[in-house]
Amino acid sequence: MAFVLFVMVGIGTYQGFAVRRNRENNNFGEAYKEAATVHYQAMSLATFFFFIGGTGGLNALLIMEKPILESTHATTGLISMLMLSIQAALSVAMNSVSELRTVHAYFGVATVTMLLAHFAFGVQLAVS
Repeated sequence: MAFVLFVMVGIGTYQGFAVRRNRENNNFGEAYKEAATVHYQAMSLATFFFFIGGTGGLNALLIMEKPILESTHATTGLISMLMLSIQAALSVAMNSVSELRTVHAYFGVATVTMLLAHFAFGVQLAVS
């Protein structure tokens, strides 16, 4: 999952800001289209892999008969999934309400920050 976070989300975040920068400069050419496509694909795939990973993590806890959702890692995982779902809804809604693009951008930064915290708590859980 670290690969998904650092590579896919890293690329998706960078391309998301490229979309925003091009939009602010009224540049809707090839660079804008490519950045928008890469952002959409990278973040969609990352979200898919995070949901699959979360399901696998919960199943692993069940199989090992460990308590579910008691760790900070599990809590930040659930919050991250909720935030990713909200981001997906914002990306659909912003096509009709342009102000939601700014909300999507700032909430995206918060979502990536939560994912980084989730990663840190996962590493802490693994070494304990």
